[in-house]
Amino acid sequence: MKKIISALCVAILLFASSGIAASADSFTHKDEPNSSTTQALSRELYEATRTISAVELGLEDSLEEVSDLHCAANGDVYILLGNSSKVVVLNPDYTLKEILAVHDADDMEIDFSGAQGVYVDTNGDVYISDTGNSRILVTDSTGLFKESWELPDSPLIPDGFQYQPVKFLKDKDGYAYIISLGCYYGALAYSPEGEFMGFFGANRVTATALNTLSYLFDMITSNDTKKEASAKVLPYSFIDMALDADGYLTVCSGKTEMWSNGKGQIRKISSGGSNILLKRQSDGSTAAADSLNFLEFSVPNKAGKNRVQDLIAIDVSADDYIFALDRVYGLVYVYDNTCNRLGTFGGGIGAGTEIGEFVAPSAMALHGTSVLVADAKAEQITVFEQTEFGALYFQAQSLTLRGDYVESQPLWEQVVEQDASCQLAYRGLANAAYSNKDYEAALAYAKKGLDYPTYDLAWQVLIKEFIARYFIWFFAGAVLLIVGIAVLLVRLSKRKEPLIQNEKVKALLGVPAHPFRAFEDIKYKKRGSLLIALIIVLLFFFSKALEATSTGFLFCQNSAQTYNILFTMAQTIGLVLLWSIVNWLMCSLFSGKGTLKEIIIVTAYSLLPLVIYTFVYVGLSHILPLSGGALMGGIQTVLLIYTFYLLAVGMMTVHEYTFPKFLTTGVVTLICMILAICIGFIVVILLQQFWNFLYSIFMEIVFR
Repeated sequence: MKKIISALCVAILLFASSGIAASADSFTHKDEPNSSTTQALSRELYEATRTISAVELGLEDSLEEVSDLHCAANGDVYILLGNSSKVVVLNPDYTLKEILAVHDADDMEIDFSGAQGVYVDTNGDVYISDTGNSRILVTDSTGLFKESWELPDSPLIPDGFQYQPVKFLKDKDGYAYIISLGCYYGALAYSPEGEFMGFFGANRVTATALNTLSYLFDMITSNDTKKEASAKVLPYSFIDMALDADGYLTVCSGKTEMWSNGKGQIRKISSGGSNILLKRQSDGSTAAADSLNFLEFSVPNKAGKNRVQDLIAIDVSADDYIFALDRVYGLVYVYDNTCNRLGTFGGGIGAGTEIGEFVAPSAMALHGTSVLVADAKAEQITVFEQTEFGALYFQAQSLTLRGDYVESQPLWEQVVEQDASCQLAYRGLANAAYSNKDYEAALAYAKKGLDYPTYDLAWQVLIKEFIARYFIWFFAGAVLLIVGIAVLLVRLSKRKEPLIQNEKVKALLGVPAHPFRAFEDIKYKKRGSLLIALIIVLLFFFSKALEATSTGFLFCQNSAQTYNILFTMAQTIGLVLLWSIVNWLMCSLFSGKGTLKEIIIVTAYSLLPLVIYTFVYVGLSHILPLSGGALMGGIQTVLLIYTFYLLAVGMMTVHEYTFPKFLTTGVVTLICMILAICIGFIVVILLQQFWNFLYSIFMEIVFR
């Protein structure tokens, strides 16, 4: 018995500790209909093939002090050992080429201890970001000192500016950019002639409604003591930068907001300083990627603490793929230039027990199609080579991004054969099928890839073809329907007896058209039916459950994996009952004349138009294109307003209230509902804690 319990405990602990990928396995994020993402294992894009250590290179110093990596245009790899004031140069095959000795004309070595960045120009000049000495050292390919870039003497430099350069690079036109540690003004930009031009591409502080209200409150209540204790919110500074294929500066900002895990950490800056890195929305439109979380969807938990991820390095490949290194979890993220995540590899969460995992990664650089990652604590550099699957994947996505859908089709088919859960592959196949006018296949692929725009385009073509083919039948059916309705109305007008004789049903059907008269009949002539009201509430629940589970693909906003029918039940049946009970209790204190039964009937009857619309919406969602969503959304808004109007009329009638008194009691009811929900949550939490307490006592007794 003890063995079984022990095994169960171990299983529970393993399950509870599972979270962000901890090994070198590749994984990606799959988009869900509710705009969230889920982790999913994928085929490896890169695999760790070797590690480079100081012993292997024959160095006296260890690689524990690796501050930066840079791959020159000729294939040489430059390793900056910042604390040792050395630059180790490797050949393209990762053998030792030389140890660059930085010296002046008198052959005296120049100390640059604490340097954090190294860059090699196309002419062979080496730029060392000598952070501790507040300068950029420039040497030729032999290490001979040429010049030093100090803090610019310019009115554009703020007073008290701390110049601590950590990264340097040049674009193809000769413009230079320097990142200074802690500088929230952006990168320092220099002309090809070496003249300081100003700051470039600074991050911006995102203002929210809460920030604005807090600012206004501080202005009103400000005093000297409060001013001294206040903290100014500043933009996040750049951590690293790289140039894409078109020469645009791509930067990362490291840690950002605690609970968002850092949205907008990666930016691509135009010549005007704005972010031109775009993400594709679900409706096919594009928007700036400032709100996109490039790392995990939420703050991962490590050793019982919420550890915000921290990007420390970024690089861009020749075919415009963005690689970013997270220091906290040792993960390398890969994105294309439209913010599609191709995959993630690395990991280890501080363990680094296997090749491809890290203890404390400190730098990253692209070397052709390979990725080099330096691990300061493990004292080695790991070489990740692109796998055959990775090469196939990148080639297919590059063709798709260029619009060569037909050419990419056979490549995507191979990708799907090796990784059947790859969403980007299905999106590529959907585009290829649409280009080939195979619209049925385009629908199937787009649905698997969650590609709404392509599905919408293919669906519009099929709908048009269907209407054109059967137009005559639709026209004839419409004529017969109109004639039938006209005949029915004529016959009903000649009948002396009404079509509906049940007074309670007549009262229900009269609510949408004549709410005052219908609710008066319910109140004073007792024509309301609690049974009909409960049926409407159940239909309300079923309609919302159907909307969540059976809406057409283009309008589906729920994930089958996360959908919980109990939540829908609470939103419908629970909400109606809670409103009715709380309103009855509150209105009893405000001389309300309505009974609990009347309140339930009025509330349920008011929902009738909304219930009918929901069923109609579910049906039309399987027919309408994506553009029809705006029309349906507008109708829903009108119906919600009309539902509130019906509810107001009903509650005023049964309680014999004026409209202002209805609003007052309604607000009080809503506040009490919120309080009741909060109390309910507190009770549930206390019960859970009490259960955990009993369970811990039970486990102590069992193991003793």
